Amino acid sequence: TLDIGFYGQYSTDGGSTKKFAGLFRDADDGIFKLFADQTTDPTTGNVDVTGDITQATLSANLNGNATTATKWASQMSLSFAASAPLAGTVTFDGSTSTVSWGASFRSGVVDADALATDAVTNAKVANDAIDTAEIKDNAVTSDKIAAGAVGTSDLAGGAVTSAKIGTGEVAASNLATDSVTTVKIADDQVTTAKIAASAITSTEMGADAILNDHISDDAVEAAHMANDAVETAAIKDDAVTQAKIADNAVGNAQMLDDAVNTSELVDSAVTTAKLADSTGASDGITTAKVATSAVTHAKLAGDAVEADNLADNAVITTKINDDAVTNAKIANDFISINGVTVSLGNDITVEGLSSVIDTASIDLHIEGDAGNAVL
Repeated sequence: TLDIGFYGQYSTDGGSTKKFAGLFRDADDGIFKLFADQTTDPTTGNVDVTGDITQATLSANLNGNATTATKWASQMSLSFAASAPLAGTVTFDGSTSTVSWGASFRSGVVDADALATDAVTNAKVANDAIDTAEIKDNAVTSDKIAAGAVGTSDLAGGAVTSAKIGTGEVAASNLATDSVTTVKIADDQVTTAKIAASAITSTEMGADAILNDHISDDAVEAAHMANDAVETAAIKDDAVTQAKIADNAVGNAQMLDDAVNTSELVDSAVTTAKLADSTGASDGITTAKVATSAVTHAKLAGDAVEADNLADNAVITTKINDDAVTNAKIANDFISINGVTVSLGNDITVEGLSSVIDTASIDLHIEGDAGNAVL
């Protein structure tokens, strides 16, 4: 239970202060320890190098095996000079076998010459550590780029040239809306199958762009034609048949003068409503339009025949109803009876009468200024 070893006495001040140094085996842990600067004689008790004495420093060439050591005698920290490649500290915990490594290479210490070939693996490179300046020109090949890794913002303006795009590599999903302009489409490349239904409107067609040979037979339907689109020049002769004309579509303005001949009129088609009222000029139904004997009694309206309409001598005896000729109808001062002229005035003169008047057949009442006479 005793510390065993050897020691000696020395003085650093000419003998005024006695000090002791030596080597002993510590009975507490069985470890040999060096001590120095002990001011009391070690024979007075156990030597405690962790308490009342100071550990000594040994300078020697050691020959042995330190691989079985499990801990340091006490905690120790190593620091590095400012000129050293490493910065920070390395701490050895004296109570355990733990080593705390707080050192790192100073900036710029490790250059390309210091690195062995293939020494920098992917695990050694921190995220976002490699900038553009670190990448050699043409070093990033196609197999180095992950699928979908190159975004729009990564491409320089004009960087993707035709030579960079593989044949058939541009799909519909790669084209932006409205990116395919007219100049990008080769002549005769837009076939019928490429045109969506109702896709071509008037805004897509340039002036005179659609020629006759571009239009399939029966392709242009009524819905495709704008109002008033079909002009006279576009209609072939005899193309407008009766079936093409809508009911009530042909008005007076659509008909040429003298366009409707007798053969175009259905029997009984010209009704009274179709005849324009006469203005008294030659715009009504002229004599030439009336067939012989066409104007029958049934065609004459009441009071339709006036004096101007009767030709001279047109009214014969058979046309006059009995008792139709009243006194009001006989002109004053002239009566002709059976070819006998009777003139009536202030003086009554009867000429051409026979000497015998048959009063049974003639009842003539004459009134005048000279008086009354009854025959």
